[in-house]
Amino acid sequence: MSCLKQIPRRGCDPLLRRIFSLCLFAGLRMFAQTSTANVTGTVVDVTTARIPDANVKLLNILTGAESNSRTNHFGMFFLPGVIPGDYTLEIDRSGFAAIQITGLTLHVGDTKNFLIRMPVGPVAQTVDVNQSEASFDTGNISVGTVVDRGFVANMPLNGRSFQDLIAMTPGVTTQSPQTTGESFGARGSFSVNGQRIDGNGYFVDGVSANVGAGLLTGHQKIPSDGSLAALTALGTTQSLVAVDALQEFRVMTSTYPPEYGRLPGGQFTFLTHSGTNTAHGSLFNYVRTDAADATDWYTSFNKADRRTAYHQDDFGGTLGVPIILPGIYRGIDKTFIFLSYEGLNVRQPSAPQVQFVPDVTLHGDALPLQAVLNLFPQVNHAFSLPSAISTGLAPYPGGATSYPGIVNATSVRLDHTLSSKLSGFLRYGETPSRSEAGNLSSLTQVHADTRTFTLGATAQLASRINNELRIGYAASHSSLTTTLDNYYYSLDLNFGTRLNPLIGIPPSSESASAAVFIQIPGAGPSEIKTDRASSALRQWNIRDTFNAQAGRRLLRFGIDQRQIVSTIKPPALSIEADFFSTDSLLQNRASAISITRSVPATPIFQQFAAFLQDQWRVSQSFTITSGLRWEASPPPHGKNGLDAYTLLGDIADPSRLTLAPRGTPLWHTAKFNIAPSVGGVWALKSTPGGELLIRAGAGIFFATANRPAAEAFSALGFSATNHPINVPVPVTPAQLDFSATPPGPYINTAAFAFPPHLQLPYALQWNIGIEKSLGKRQTLNISWVGTNGRRLLQKQRTNISSENPMFGEVYFFPGHLTSSYQALQIKFQRAISHGLQVLGNYGWSHTLDYGSTDPAFPLTRGNSDLDVRQNFQTALSWDENLRPGGKMSQALIGGWGVDARLAIRTAFPIQPLGNIFSDPASGNRYYSGVDLIPGRQLYLYGTQYPGGRMINGGPNVAAPAFALPDGARGGTAPRNLLRGFGAYQTNLALRREFALRTKAKLQVRLDAFNIFNHPEFGYIDPTLTDTLFGQATLMLNQSFGSTGSLYEPGGPRSLQISLRLHF
Repeated sequence: MSCLKQIPRRGCDPLLRRIFSLCLFAGLRMFAQTSTANVTGTVVDVTTARIPDANVKLLNILTGAESNSRTNHFGMFFLPGVIPGDYTLEIDRSGFAAIQITGLTLHVGDTKNFLIRMPVGPVAQTVDVNQSEASFDTGNISVGTVVDRGFVANMPLNGRSFQDLIAMTPGVTTQSPQTTGESFGARGSFSVNGQRIDGNGYFVDGVSANVGAGLLTGHQKIPSDGSLAALTALGTTQSLVAVDALQEFRVMTSTYPPEYGRLPGGQFTFLTHSGTNTAHGSLFNYVRTDAADATDWYTSFNKADRRTAYHQDDFGGTLGVPIILPGIYRGIDKTFIFLSYEGLNVRQPSAPQVQFVPDVTLHGDALPLQAVLNLFPQVNHAFSLPSAISTGLAPYPGGATSYPGIVNATSVRLDHTLSSKLSGFLRYGETPSRSEAGNLSSLTQVHADTRTFTLGATAQLASRINNELRIGYAASHSSLTTTLDNYYYSLDLNFGTRLNPLIGIPPSSESASAAVFIQIPGAGPSEIKTDRASSALRQWNIRDTFNAQAGRRLLRFGIDQRQIVSTIKPPALSIEADFFSTDSLLQNRASAISITRSVPATPIFQQFAAFLQDQWRVSQSFTITSGLRWEASPPPHGKNGLDAYTLLGDIADPSRLTLAPRGTPLWHTAKFNIAPSVGGVWALKSTPGGELLIRAGAGIFFATANRPAAEAFSALGFSATNHPINVPVPVTPAQLDFSATPPGPYINTAAFAFPPHLQLPYALQWNIGIEKSLGKRQTLNISWVGTNGRRLLQKQRTNISSENPMFGEVYFFPGHLTSSYQALQIKFQRAISHGLQVLGNYGWSHTLDYGSTDPAFPLTRGNSDLDVRQNFQTALSWDENLRPGGKMSQALIGGWGVDARLAIRTAFPIQPLGNIFSDPASGNRYYSGVDLIPGRQLYLYGTQYPGGRMINGGPNVAAPAFALPDGARGGTAPRNLLRGFGAYQTNLALRREFALRTKAKLQVRLDAFNIFNHPEFGYIDPTLTDTLFGQATLMLNQSFGSTGSLYEPGGPRSLQISLRLHF
């Protein structure tokens, strides 16, 4: 076969060989890898006797890359570290007919096992194994899903972002819509099996992609701890990898191999495209406009004057080729390059949302504050909302405005095979992005930029020994700037940073933020602000795997080394004035003013893990997999010696707490964080098309303490707050006269009291399931999955100034907190057959944990914030598969395809909020819970409410089910007693492909998101004193923040048309 011929080496190979060898052998002592596949098998004769010393060759049919092995005395062979793709497997031995298995497709994370019978004789025999008939993975005890290139290429993806594909895995849900206003870095994230959204591990080509920047929204800025994925400023996934550069990905949700850990949620592994021997590529353009879309539900409900105009252009292309330099180098079967670019330009809509602004009367009466109130939008819509109290605030739905957003995603991947035993790749990616969003008079601009470098090398050291190395460097940067702008027709035409001097910020302050927040019982919140902050993260990640076969055992062991340097630059001076009553506005006596001085912080995190995995094939039908992972997660230290502080002593005896000297570790690193795992796979039936497997597994997976440690770098030693109450605006120079790093006492800054022997939190995961083949192309999985969290780090806050005059607010961790997740998960998967591919899942689950409305209140156990009881997802892709006919039939029905996705889930919980407070140490606002009045219905129903329902409470309800607690009590209502709205959405795509005279094809495509225009209600006002308490005030897509809302699920029907040329 000509495709098996060895290409002669060229003159440049020795230099490349030295480079890759240096990279490889420098890492032979380092082990852990995540983006390849394995092939194992047993070779027997017709009497089932094992055949030793048979030659095994695995050949990539697109690149010509080879992997070789030889059967041992058990007749077993092992081919580890194989790049996923399409392969041919060849087995030969003297005295036997050669076997060639074709049509073999390997996915990321696969371990394919074959039983191969070799007949005696000299005549070659070919055994065809269709891709859709590939054998089951009989060595994998984890629960998860592989999404292949077919779904990646065909599914209607909103924003060309693959969040919808990730959601196709059982146990995966989006974050709660009640998290509105969170940082852009937290949007677009997922909860897996009830875990927090920052508990997931992301890997691109084998290296960590948890390189999202720090949290920049809110009064308190926190540096990144390396737990969030890198997303664009629009919340899309191009910063990880663009869709057209993505080959496939795997999502693992439970009892994954020990090479994964550190973050106990889901593990998302993405594999990027590489070049091949055949030139291939694409050009595309995706267009959307408001003219083709349905009107947002609230536009009509709020009687807005017009629909928001917007436009999107998403364009780009890819190219994959072998590198050929005429007369110099011929890279067929050896050297390939793959280029990808995607540019997204959009003006995204901002749907009307009812907020509250000072009315005309208040403008005239509150003369001392008139200059500040003039910066709020002016009421220009004549409609009213019921309110039992005259507050001086008027409802304001906003205007029809669109905001620009830009994403530019570029990547280059170079692959080179030096020999059949040594290969490698180098990939570079860069994705700058920016977005804008408005809220009342404030305009927020977000800039984000992510750059990644990945080097990979794979070496076959012997016939049954393999080593893989991945080295990754990532740099991400984000900035946030909020100014006042005249989008909403304020009386003052010269906004900019005009709020700053009015609130008391000196002109000499170059980095400052200002805010005026109003929340008066009987109305709703209203805020204008300016802000400026930035963050940066640098990551080095080294992962490497050593694979070996020893008899019936497959061994993997290795390490994962990660260093994170995270920098946060908050405003040097921040002033927020809070007004909680009409009188406070009329008299210019702010209920509370938070004046915060801050300095930059740069925590440096060092993380290390080592693992060992043993996959023992007891028999052809039974495999036991066990493993150990050791985690070392020391506390972070600060750059240039600027470490975070901790307190020494027992929090139960606050009078004896003292401040540890700077440089004291926040805690002593535990040395025995050893996480075992074990499981087995039993093949009850192995008849092709009728396979039946039982899988079971259990394991411990550690988390880190990085998040609370990162918060300590925004507390004592890095910020201090002066907190006067009932004082006028602007603030005085005397109130500004303090330092961000006071020498003590430390009553105007928060202190952390970490346990000196802090133990890492961990999750105990288990699963048991049945996997049944329904014919040769369909499988059904039914699993019971559980996750129990232990030693969870949930912070609490207490004021100890009365017992210890050196300190005020202190954060501590009570320990022994737990969580529980139980789920029935069902997955159906159909490989392509007669043009139809299907992936569907259903999950029933219940999640319990500890929580409260704020660390100032006691923790109670109840329904988790992420407790979604039922979730159903299905996707199908159909291509016309008729036999060739005449020109007329081909012209009419040839080349058509239909793709659809249906998502249905029940509601997220809602925690009602009661009295409002201002934290004197940080300046953050927080709320108590509420009291439950027994015997009253929890909900009211009627067409006057969005979604036909509201929670029974608020100032306009005659017999409310909830009341404000007295004083500073937390409230008696059970945690997360109430529920919001469920979600139902169908996305549909219709496409047709035309063959051109050349090998190129042109695809015309129409995508419809939420094709039935089903109203999806999201955020529900949880504040009991608001006039809209208990009512949905935002559509689902707007509930995660207005930045990137066009690309979130739950918006009105939106159409997208595209052209794609590919070859």
